[in-house]
Amino acid sequence: MAPEELTCLLNVLKKHQFRGAHAEIGTAAGGTLWRMMACYPEEARPTFVVVDPLRYFPNQLEIVKKNLLENKVDPSPVDFRQKTSDQAVADAVRAGERFDFIFVDGSHKICRVTEDLRWAECLNMGGIIAFHDVCSRLRGVKIAVKRFLRKHPEFVVTAHEGTLVVVKKAAEPGRALVTAWDRLFALACSPFLQIELSIRKRLRTLQSKE
Repeated sequence: MAPEELTCLLNVLKKHQFRGAHAEIGTAAGGTLWRMMACYPEEARPTFVVVDPLRYFPNQLEIVKKNLLENKVDPSPVDFRQKTSDQAVADAVRAGERFDFIFVDGSHKICRVTEDLRWAECLNMGGIIAFHDVCSRLRGVKIAVKRFLRKHPEFVVTAHEGTLVVVKKAAEPGRALVTAWDRLFALACSPFLQIELSIRKRLRTLQSKE
């Protein structure tokens, strides 16, 4: 994450000082996680849930916990859910879980991002859901997020810095947030986006050899 994007994200947390649970969807090495947690004094820190299959690199969970400890953030209260986002959000919706803040920084594939949008179902009124990597270079993310925002005006963009889009739940949605049609749309787009990505990679390879 670019420095200006991280600053924007952390300023949101410092401004709102939410009390309800927080979720991070996709954590890598925990660099953003410890910085988000550090926005709160330890005695008033809300519950943090981390959703990640933790297969991105060897010993990922241990490295995340070590990163937190090295930055004076206790990892023991963190609820690590070692599963894919679509599995985790289905469980969370079924259990009626609610969050004040959700940060989505997972897969860039349009079908996966479409499932990630279901996390908005778990957002409390006035809560924030932030999406990273919303840009033309990662069209799967951009198409899915922009389409979601067009369909659901109850979710309002409050900040946009680089590839970070910060969205507030301003009203209760009047319909399902992610439907079978949304999944079908993503599935139809997926092969074309994959072809486009492959072409761009080949062009970059050719340019690097010139």
